[in-house]
Amino acid sequence: MRIGRYRIVPGGDLSRANLEGAELRSVDIRRAQMRGINLRAAKLSGANLAGCNLLSAKLSGADLTGADMSGCQLMDADLRGARLEWADLTGAKMRGVTLTMATLAIATLRDADLFEADLSGLNLHGADLTNANMEGANLTGADLGGVNMTRTNLRGANLQDADLTGAKLNLAMLQHANLSGAIINGASLRLAEMDFVRLHGAQLNADSVLDTKWKLAWRLVTDGAEGLNLTGVDLSNADLTGAMLHDATLRDADFSNSMLCDADMRGTDFRGACLFDTDLTGARLNLSALAGARINAGTKLDGKWRTVWKISTEGIGGISARGIDLSQASLRGVDLSAADFIATDLREADLSESNLRGAALMKSNLEGADLADAELEGALLHWAKLDKFTRIHPKWRKVWQLASFGGSEADLRDIDLSNAYLFVCNLRKAQLQRANLSGANLKGADLSRAMLDEANLAGVFGANANFSHAGLGFANFSGADLSAANFSNASMVMANLSNANFSGANLSGANLSQANLVGADFSGANLSGAVFSGANLTDASLMQANVSDAVFGGANLIRCSMTEAISSKGTQFDRRWRSGLDLAIHGPGPRDLRGSKLLLAGLRNINLAGARLSKSDFHEADLSGANLEDAQVDGCGINKARLRGANLRNANLEGTLLKGTDLTGANLSGANLAGAFLSDANLSGADLRNADLRRANLRRANLTGANLLGANLHGTEVFGAQLSAATQIETKWAAIWSVQQGRGATTDLQGKDFSDTTLSRLDMQGLNFSGTNFANAKMTGCNLSHAVLAGTQLQAAQLAGADLRDADLSGADLMGAQLTKAQLDRCRLEGADLSDAMLSGASFLKADLSGAQLLRADLSGAILLQAQLARASLQGAILDANTQLDPKWRLVWELATNGGAWRNLAGKDLSLAGLRRANFTGAKLAQANLKQADLSEAQAMKADFSGANLNGANLQGATLTAAKFSSADLQGANLENADLSGADLRGANLFGARLENAVMLETNLSGAIMPDGSRED
Repeated sequence: MRIGRYRIVPGGDLSRANLEGAELRSVDIRRAQMRGINLRAAKLSGANLAGCNLLSAKLSGADLTGADMSGCQLMDADLRGARLEWADLTGAKMRGVTLTMATLAIATLRDADLFEADLSGLNLHGADLTNANMEGANLTGADLGGVNMTRTNLRGANLQDADLTGAKLNLAMLQHANLSGAIINGASLRLAEMDFVRLHGAQLNADSVLDTKWKLAWRLVTDGAEGLNLTGVDLSNADLTGAMLHDATLRDADFSNSMLCDADMRGTDFRGACLFDTDLTGARLNLSALAGARINAGTKLDGKWRTVWKISTEGIGGISARGIDLSQASLRGVDLSAADFIATDLREADLSESNLRGAALMKSNLEGADLADAELEGALLHWAKLDKFTRIHPKWRKVWQLASFGGSEADLRDIDLSNAYLFVCNLRKAQLQRANLSGANLKGADLSRAMLDEANLAGVFGANANFSHAGLGFANFSGADLSAANFSNASMVMANLSNANFSGANLSGANLSQANLVGADFSGANLSGAVFSGANLTDASLMQANVSDAVFGGANLIRCSMTEAISSKGTQFDRRWRSGLDLAIHGPGPRDLRGSKLLLAGLRNINLAGARLSKSDFHEADLSGANLEDAQVDGCGINKARLRGANLRNANLEGTLLKGTDLTGANLSGANLAGAFLSDANLSGADLRNADLRRANLRRANLTGANLLGANLHGTEVFGAQLSAATQIETKWAAIWSVQQGRGATTDLQGKDFSDTTLSRLDMQGLNFSGTNFANAKMTGCNLSHAVLAGTQLQAAQLAGADLRDADLSGADLMGAQLTKAQLDRCRLEGADLSDAMLSGASFLKADLSGAQLLRADLSGAILLQAQLARASLQGAILDANTQLDPKWRLVWELATNGGAWRNLAGKDLSLAGLRRANFTGAKLAQANLKQADLSEAQAMKADFSGANLNGANLQGATLTAAKFSSADLQGANLENADLSGADLRGANLFGARLENAVMLETNLSGAIMPDGSRED
């Protein structure tokens, strides 16, 4: 086909051809090159243009109804006013195409590339845009009714006011798309990607299919969510710009990456909500609860609200809130204690239930603020701005009024001002009878001539306050700090001033008759002319106070310290207190104070260095901080006294009674405390370095943190004493303490030096003390059953009544030990040395005493039945009728102790007997059993051993001259250095016997079997 000079064929080249208005209906020119062609108003309905290159083609007004334009290159083409109904544009490249006034109803645009195309106002009704790329396209006001946009890329596309009625947008990519004002009735957006899509003013109906999350987002930006409960909802990546969310509950909701710019969120509850990377620029967060909301560096939040969030979430610590704008901030229930809100704008802020204890609210603006149920104890309310709309408890409103405007001569009887901050408040001549001012801050306040009878001022901080001429009868000042306050001429009759601090205060002329002043501190105070008649000043401090002309008649002055106080002739004391007070006020001087009666005396910080105080009575006296360095305090009674922080360095306290005494932090280095009684004493933190504590009683004493390095603790009783990790003590004494506390099982006790220690009545069952030194230790009544004591040194140890059943004492040295009535049943004592030991009444039932030394041991009344006494030395041991001993061993004892010279012992069983150095001169021992017996250095001249069993016997160094051994069994016997001169050994068996250095002059060996097995002729 030809039109003019142009040949119209498939694949032809018609680039820049001018075919304006040409009749080309149903023509086939597929794959033709038509760049820049002019087809304005051409009739191309039904034409086949598939695959044609129509770059920059001019197709305005062309009729392309039903044309096949699949795969066409239409970039920058001009299709203004073109008719494209039913056209097939599948896969067409249409970037930069101009489609103004074009009609695309029912067109097929599957997979078409319409990137940033301008389709505003076009009719695309019923078009198929499946999988098309329309990113950034302008579809404003377009008719998209019934279109198929399944999987279509509409990222950033502008669909404002578009009609999407019945459209299919399933799986479509709509991120950042603008659907504001769009009609989405009956449209399906199932599984569509809608992050940051703008849905403001869009129209949806019941037939619209939309994921729940995005339907909610649409609802929020269209209708708002005033007062709704949206706890835990997912609204991440949502565009909620300008949404109306005031008073909504959004606790734990996820708004991460969402846009909430300019949103109205007044009064909204954001607690626990995730606001990571959320844009809240310009959002109205007045009275919104931001506590606990999750915010990160990417969260865009106006500075004021970020501060509110930080305070409500992390607390006020480290945040400077002075003078800043916190109006309408929600700080409900927040800990704002000690906050600096001076001159801060807190108008209409929600501070209800918050902790404002000690907060500085001076000059802050609290107009309309809500402080209902807020804790305002100690809060500084001076000159803050409150109005009638400020919600605050009447008590604190009154505190504010008094702090800001004063209350001179006001009637405030029975008022509750507890814990109020009334610094420098003017309450002069105020009527405050029975008022509750406990815990209040009255520093510098003027209460002169005020009436405070029966008022409660317990714990008040009133330093430098003025109470001159005030009426304070029966008032309660217990625990109050009134240092440097003025109470001159005040009436304080029967007032409670216990433990109050009046240091440096002026109480001149004050009347404190019958007042309770227990533990009160008047150090350095002016008490001149004050009346203390009948007052209780127990433990009170009047050190360096001026008590000139003061009256203390009938007062209780137990431990009342007046060290270095200023007195006068007019000062009146009862006789019973005069000696102690005279010492405290005037010091010891050169006086000899031995035997002084100073019980209950108050002597705090007194200087008694080097004083001679032997045998004085200081029971329950207070010597805290006293200097007693080098003092002679031996034999004194100081039970239950107070010596906290006292200096007792090198003091002599030998034999002193200090039971229950408080020596916390005292310096006792180098002190002589030998024999001192310190049970239940408090020595925590005390310095006891190099102190002599021999034989001292420290039972249940508190030694936590004490320094005992170099201290001599021999014979010291430390049972039940308290030590801590901070206690410095040598390893030996630490180990002993561990044993006494029942912790020996976890302590290495082997080879330790426990000599001269006291371990009486302790439970040491089963502990391993191998090689430990217990010489001279006191171990009376202790339980050592099953303990391992092999090789221990127990010389002179006191073990009377001790339980040593089944213990291992093999090789132990018990010389001179006291074991009266001790239990030693089944005990292993092989080779142990019990010489000179006291064993009367002790039980050795089935004990193994093989080779033990019992020389001169007292065994009267002892039980040794079934005991193994092989080669045990019983020479000189003391036995009586009550000693229970097998007959064999009693005979051995008799022979070892008294000898057996000329006795007839023929046939006796003396096997394993310990008979060293025994005298058997002329004894008849024929056929006796002496197998493995110890006869070393025995005297057996002319003794008859004929036929005796001496197999393995020890005869080393024995005198056996002229003894008879005919036919005796001497196999393996030790005859080294023995004197066998003239002995008869005919027929004796000496096989294996040791005869080194034996004297055998004229010894008859005929027929004897010699050590080498040979037989003598």
